[in-house]
Amino acid sequence: MKWLRIVVFILALVIISHPPVRSLQETPKIAFFSARDGNLEIYTMNADGSNQARLTNTPSQEINPDWSPDNRTIAFMSDRDGNWEIYVMNADGSSPGRLTYEGAEDWSPAFSPDGTQIAFESQRDGNSEIYLMNRDGSNQHAITDTPTTDEWSPAWSPDGTQIAFASNRDGDWDIYIMDTDGQNPRRVYDNDLDDYIPAWSPDGQYLAFQSTLEQPFEEEIRVIMVVSVDGSEVRQITDESTDSYGPNWSPDGTRLAFVSYHLGKADIYTMNPLGGKVVNLTRLEEYGDNYAPDWSY
Repeated sequence: MKWLRIVVFILALVIISHPPVRSLQETPKIAFFSARDGNLEIYTMNADGSNQARLTNTPSQEINPDWSPDNRTIAFMSDRDGNWEIYVMNADGSSPGRLTYEGAEDWSPAFSPDGTQIAFESQRDGNSEIYLMNRDGSNQHAITDTPTTDEWSPAWSPDGTQIAFASNRDGDWDIYIMDTDGQNPRRVYDNDLDDYIPAWSPDGQYLAFQSTLEQPFEEEIRVIMVVSVDGSEVRQITDESTDSYGPNWSPDGTRLAFVSYHLGKADIYTMNPLGGKVVNLTRLEEYGDNYAPDWSY
């Protein structure tokens, strides 16, 4: 802990007996999924790309990991029981447990900042809507109700009061913010093409997201953008030389992780959101394709 020297004995005892939750991981890790072993499985690695370790090992597909705020648990999607459902497991891959039991598909789990709830998207009502449930899977309920359109990719604000998501309710896919009960939705960024996968900056001031840009000869390219939550400031982060997908912020806000195809395969990169050096964390050929990076807390 980065405290000034404390000489008060009682306060020292309190600090010793109540260590911060984040001490479970002295440095952040990145969870992701990869096809390197023949099917899609969940992996983790250090923030510099070292110590890449496989957490799941099934003949089915396991994708879209999301860390709990205490770094003890990872939520993810799996089709191991016939269709896509939401599961949780310990951070070392042990003790997986299923949370959703619908005949329709459930996607994109996202822990609330206090760890008590999980937002996700579900097709159980015929189209994709945003749902909430308790951490143990109880009290599943929709917070959006747009029967003729779809809502994707929920992401909690750091203070737990809002959820960002992607929606095509106004025609194309755009980035929206709403209260956690689904009230007061507003569009943050409007592109003539499609925008997906919002991710809040740790200070709650910005959203990174995947945006589609039109290129010559009617071709399209996907880039990473950052927009202020009031929509007043927009920056393009990645260039237009190749597709880039699925941004996620480091816990200190100094790096963005994302997927890009610079070497002809899907690799996980990090870069400063203000620009600078881009680092490939999964560049080795034997690492195969890699997707959906999610930083621990």
